[in-house]
Amino acid sequence: MHLADLPSRSALAGRAAGLVGVLRGLPAWSPHRRRLSEETIRVLAGAGVFRLRAPRAYGGFDRDTETLVGVAVELGRASGPAAFLACATWVPTWLAAGSGARAEVFARPDVVVCGPVSARSRPVPGGWVLDGRWASVPGVLHARWQAVVTVAGGRPSVALVPVADLRVVDGADVTDLTGAGAAGVVAEAVFVPAHRLSPLPAGSLAGVRAASWVGLVVGLAKDARDWYLEELVTDHGPSFAGGPAVPALLSHVQAGHAFTALSSAERAANDLASTVDSGAVPAPDAVDEICRLAGDTVHLLAAISGPGSSVHRVARDLAAVTGHLLAEEDTDVGDLAAGRPYLVDRPATPPPPRKEIR
Repeated sequence: MHLADLPSRSALAGRAAGLVGVLRGLPAWSPHRRRLSEETIRVLAGAGVFRLRAPRAYGGFDRDTETLVGVAVELGRASGPAAFLACATWVPTWLAAGSGARAEVFARPDVVVCGPVSARSRPVPGGWVLDGRWASVPGVLHARWQAVVTVAGGRPSVALVPVADLRVVDGADVTDLTGAGAAGVVAEAVFVPAHRLSPLPAGSLAGVRAASWVGLVVGLAKDARDWYLEELVTDHGPSFAGGPAVPALLSHVQAGHAFTALSSAERAANDLASTVDSGAVPAPDAVDEICRLAGDTVHLLAAISGPGSSVHRVARDLAAVTGHLLAEEDTDVGDLAAGRPYLVDRPATPPPPRKEIR
């Protein structure tokens, strides 16, 4: 794809913004099946969401993380589960784009890549063998490939594995939107040809991962703002609506504080992405600050919204996402990126077998 043919950052964000009404009108994801509807996946693919980090030579857009933030913000306004799935694909897609297996992976430009997860590996003739077990891999139920980070030959590397070569099982019980498309995955002596294993890309994996997710946090806060403003004229609106003048005034002041926090969160998310795109390492507390500001936005609006307000649903979604994002800040994948070894401690008693779901 030629540079002149690539959609601009604003055009891609505009496509995502155009999905707000569409995605809100589609059936919600099913916690029981842990999947998004096929129609939702088609809508996301049609907007180019899965191509954002794919290489241009294979039909992708190869965009920077500032673009990811802009798109994730709009998707977060439209559908938390759909946005969560999209954000979960961007880091593994970026890793796959630098792999020697990219021609295989991106034979379909809208391919969904899940991960990254980390595993133990050992060399064998012609490649490597991976072993690993992961309680919940976001997006695996919609993915064709999984990115696995491992230490191979003494250096952090990325292995690309077809999901068909893995065993997808019932994973951790997740009933919030972080379970959308997620399941447990087991790799048992999975052979990876040498051409599917490449060095981990240079740069800050932690920074790229953070920039790939923070737009969703801001998007959910904007979703809360949208619902708050929409419900001002409904029975589910602010508790003080129609009440005494002073409490009503106080509710407006509190809403103003919420909107100020939202503006700060969006500015901080864009600054974080700009830092990552420049090759620098973002401040250690950057993600925490964005999550705090988004949380302040939603909690302030929830406090002045009626008990039936959709703002409370958004608050639950935001808590799930921020919990996931902050937990991901300290993982074994990050250890591998820093060159620290990964050790697998097998339990003395094997875990109970899980039902295979695919």
